[in-house]
Amino acid sequence: AIAASHQLAEMGVVAGIVCATSPDLLFRAAQSRVSRVGQSSAILETLLPANYPAPLVTVLDGHPHTLSFLSGIRGDRSINLGVSEFGHSSSLEDAYAIHGIDQTSIVDSALPLLGLSIFTSRSGAGASRELQRPLGRSVISGQRSDQRV
Repeated sequence: AIAASHQLAEMGVVAGIVCATSPDLLFRAAQSRVSRVGQSSAILETLLPANYPAPLVTVLDGHPHTLSFLSGIRGDRSINLGVSEFGHSSSLEDAYAIHGIDQTSIVDSALPLLGLSIFTSRSGAGASRELQRPLGRSVISGQRSDQRV
C-alpha cells in the first residue's frame, strides 16, 4: 500500500494510508454510532473525518468484505481488495499479485474512483504505463477531498 501511494504521488494523486490493525474495533465503533444516535466515535472521526470525504480503496490480506463497511461511514465510493479464493501456494509477492492486493492492483483500482485510468502501450523495450485524464475536466483540483484515496 505504501509503494502504491508513492506511485500515485508520482502521478499527482495524493493518497492517505491507514493501517487498521483491528477491523473489529472499527466495525464496533461504526455500529455504536448507529445504535446510539448522535454519538461520535473518536477513532472514526480521526481515520475518516467528515469534512474530508474521499474515495476509499481498502486492502486486506483477508476477505475483501471485511472492510467494506467503511464506505458507509461517510457515503464514500469504494473498492475493496482482498483474498476471496484460498488454496494457492506461492511466494508472498506472487500471492499478493494473484489476489489483486499488490502495488499495481491497488493503483489500478484507485484511479477509476477518481475518474482516471492508466494507458499501457507496448513498444520496443517493453511496456509503458501513463496516466490518462478525462478531456475537458480537471480531475485533481487541490481540494483535499478530490485527492485522497
